[in-house]
Amino acid sequence: MNEMKNADDNRLIEQVDGLKGILNVAQVVVSSLNLDEVLQNILNSSMAVMDMPAGTIALYDEDSSQLELRAHAGLSEKFVALDRWRVNPGGLTHEILDCGELFIIKDTEGTDFFNNPLAIKEGIRSLIAAPLKIQKRTIGVLYLDDFKPREFLVEKLELLSVLTFFATMR
Repeated sequence: MNEMKNADDNRLIEQVDGLKGILNVAQVVVSSLNLDEVLQNILNSSMAVMDMPAGTIALYDEDSSQLELRAHAGLSEKFVALDRWRVNPGGLTHEILDCGELFIIKDTEGTDFFNNPLAIKEGIRSLIAAPLKIQKRTIGVLYLDDFKPREFLVEKLELLSVLTFFATMR
């Protein structure tokens, strides 16, 4: 019985910490005029909420079908050196932009559609891709990466969806 209470207490503490992170992001969003600062703060908070060691935020230019890297953390210089890239039809990012829903890969190994050579070389083994949307239009993608296979808690994914909302308030 005590173990169950301790688990519930720990879950509650994690949720409160996640909500504190969301409030910090909200404070930055309303006080900053610098989009890159806001995006970096959202990325850092998202990584903390999901306990992920790496991530990026890229904004989508529909006219050129390109993503532009605007925030990053925890990845090699070589990986983030490419700050613009074209979205390839049929690729993972194209699917994320197209469907506009949270996309989760628990283990990239053996996943047919995860075939980006740079990401494979970086050692990314699990990821969450959250589309950033204004109304029904996807304007970018938040990627959270880990270098080992992962399971993700529903409660934390719900907090992540709140954080992605702040990225689209600008």
